Parts: sequence; C-alpha cells; structure tokens
Amino acid sequence: MKTKLYLFTTLMFLTLVIWAQDEPKFHEMFIQEWIDNNWEDTLKTTNTYDTSGNLIKSTSEVKNQETDVWENAIVMDYTLN
Repeated sequence: MKTKLYLFTTLMFLTLVIWAQDEPKFHEMFIQEWIDNNWEDTLKTTNTYDTSGNLIKSTSEVKNQETDVWENAIVMDYTLN
C-alpha cells in the first residue's frame, strides 16, 4: 500500500513539474490576477490638476491592514520650482 501511495505521489509531482515547464508564465499570471483582485484594496492614488489640466499634485495612500486606515505613502508636489 505504501509503495502504491509513493508511486502515485511521485507521478503527480512529476506531472506538475512537467506541466510547470510547459507553462512558464503561470506564476506571473497568478501574481497578476492576485494584484488585479487585491491591490486596489490596499493602494490608491489621487491626482490633482490645475485649471489648464496640468498635474500639480499626486498623492498615493496605503491602507494600514491593522487599523484599516488610509495613510499617506507618497506625496509628489509638481508646483515647486
């Protein structure tokens, strides 16, 4: 019984290894899908424009997972000379 289980497990592992070789983009696709589904919940960017449509300020905020509060991460002020 142990021999059959060992052979089955080995066969399944080798099948996954061979499949992973055929699908080199699998991990990238998985990560991209995770980002698409979860990233907007943890990062948001707000841009401010002047009346001419020029970008004057960009604020990126990150959600603190412990307190569930949005915190400024990066503030870029484009009006400084």
